[in-house]
Amino acid sequence: MAAVFAIYGSREATEHLSFEPRSREEVRSIVERSVAVATTTPRSEYVLAVVER
Repeated sequence: MAAVFAIYGSREATEHLSFEPRSREEVRSIVERSVAVATTTPRSEYVLAVVER
């Protein structure tokens, strides 16, 4: 959640995106929803992430 908030909560990072910076609670909801929809059948929404190993 912290990594997503670092981007979604930043005015500089979201300057050219289609939304304004999000609050911590908004980001928490986005992450929780993304995890929940990943288990639905049929799956109608896909969210991608990059993880550094």
